[in-house]
Amino acid sequence: IAAGRWIGQAAQATLEYETALRNLPFSIEGAKAATQGLIGEQTLMAAASSATALKVATTAEDFNKLAEASVKLGAKLGQPADQLLNNLVTALGRGSTELLDNAGIVMKAGDAQQRYAESVGKTVDSLTTEEKASAFKVEAMKAIVAAANDTTVAFDSNAAAVARFGVQ
Repeated sequence: IAAGRWIGQAAQATLEYETALRNLPFSIEGAKAATQGLIGEQTLMAAASSATALKVATTAEDFNKLAEASVKLGAKLGQPADQLLNNLVTALGRGSTELLDNAGIVMKAGDAQQRYAESVGKTVDSLTTEEKASAFKVEAMKAIVAAANDTTVAFDSNAAAVARFGVQ
């Protein structure tokens, strides 16, 4: 009976995984390469699904940048990359400066809106709710990528090889 229950649970998990993977608007292959095997495929798929639902990443290129940044920032801050990726997706999707702070990214929503408004020739007061949310996402993503680009990770080290071994 236990084996039958386990098979049923495994089949359900596989069905959910395959369904989510088939409904992504982009492939996660680039993210797998960008993370150098330090974030598992299932975690990348779940994060990509969330990023799509929250309108954080609509292209593979955007998601790849975010996934790569999470590995670099995770190594720099001593945080698990998979957890950091999920936190960054949530931060971008929900406009959370607190979650960005946890990733070492200090940003004020008002400043982001001001920069965005100037870039599109508007005042902050004339921005719609959607434009304000977009402003946060655009400026936060710039800050995330900049912080990640300032980080060098020894992907070819023995420690990285051991870390990849532990990723499922």
